Formats: sequence, structure tokens, C-alpha cells
Amino acid sequence: MNAAAALRQLMSDQNVTQVELAKRTGLTKSAISQLCSGATKPSKKNLPKLADALHCTVDDLTGETDEAPTNGTRNLTTEETARLLGKSPQFIRVSLQQRTAPFGFAAEMPGGEFSYHISAKLLAAYIGE
Repeated sequence: MNAAAALRQLMSDQNVTQVELAKRTGLTKSAISQLCSGATKPSKKNLPKLADALHCTVDDLTGETDEAPTNGTRNLTTEETARLLGKSPQFIRVSLQQRTAPFGFAAEMPGGEFSYHISAKLLAAYIGE
């Protein structure tokens, strides 16, 4: 699978529009459109932004892997985590920012925004699955 197909598939799987992905990454809607069509390839600078926004690995985006990770490295969203724990997404975000959650962390990005990283494997161990 090539990078454009991988990007389109990840977006489709998560019901993410080009406009939403542009907002999440800080890229323009036009840049996202070009990536989705295959007119351009993601730069090394933008690959991590796209991976964070789509809760996947850079390899998933470049199409270098054909299967989902099975070792718990999949990044969960704060919404998924909140639902599993019966908490609010805001509670999860604050816990990650304060580093009190044992299943992930928050990385502060330029501009004061945060990128949230939640390990499915660590969350499963935390909730006793």
C-alpha cells in the first residue's frame, strides 16, 4: 500500500475528514488533499504530525506495514480511553499532562497544544484485561 492509500484508509477508519486532519496537524486543507491524492508525499517534518493526529505509527502512514500493530503499540484516543475508564476526556487529558496516568503521556507541542499518547497495552494492564 502506498502512502496516499494508507493515509486515506487511516482517515476512513477513523472517520476523519481532510478539514479535520488539517486542523489537527496545522497543515492546510490543500496540503492534505494533495497527500490524499498522491500528488505529494508527506515530508519527514510532517510525518510525525500526521501520525499523532491519526494515532498511528509513521510506518502505518508510509504504507510500509500492511497490518495493524499487534503488540499494543496502537495509540488510543483520549475519547476511547475515557469511555473505557468511565471518565471524561478532559480528566484523561489532564492526567496525561500531569503524568499521573500510568498508561500514557502528553507531549507539549509548539504553541502550547498537547499531543496525547496512550498505549493500548498499558491501558489493558491498568484496567486488568
